[in-house]
Amino acid sequence: TLPGFHQYLVLERASKGGSNPLLGGRQADYLVLVPAGDVEVVRAEGHNAAHVRVHVPERCDASLKVHCYHVHGRYGDLRAPCISSRLQLAALYAATSTLLPEPHSNMTGVQIAMRLLRQCWTNAPLSTLDLAQLRSVASLGGHLAPGLKLLALELELSSMQLAHLYPEAPLVNQAQQQQQHDA
Repeated sequence: TLPGFHQYLVLERASKGGSNPLLGGRQADYLVLVPAGDVEVVRAEGHNAAHVRVHVPERCDASLKVHCYHVHGRYGDLRAPCISSRLQLAALYAATSTLLPEPHSNMTGVQIAMRLLRQCWTNAPLSTLDLAQLRSVASLGGHLAPGLKLLALELELSSMQLAHLYPEAPLVNQAQQQQQHDA
């Protein structure tokens, strides 16, 4: 899972007690913490290999936010609890995707990213950070599967359909201007 990505921390549950109805009646045995931020592919000069990283502030007093993913006990895949973390996970899968399927899911990273995007459908406008993450998903994995770009665009447009009901949505006018400019 996620080849070429190394910015994570795996936590293992020490005791086996407890219950969580969201995970089939038991808590996840493993949690994966990933810093929240923009996903980028970094290529070393003179090498074909690239690694994926999440851009985090470099200052020592900077606040660092993280996303917490549950490792499903039966299927072994990462489960995200909210739209923001799903979008970041989709960006990570899109950026680390290859043409070979992953062993646990028998799907490529781009296919997993598309599955995660389908789980992000909403009738409310996406936040500024979520919209930026959605756009990065399309740009990071769109070369392997053109359907990813189409799905990301459809999700963005769908989230803006009822934007007039949300006056606090900051990107309504900007998204409409972008659409007019692209047309």
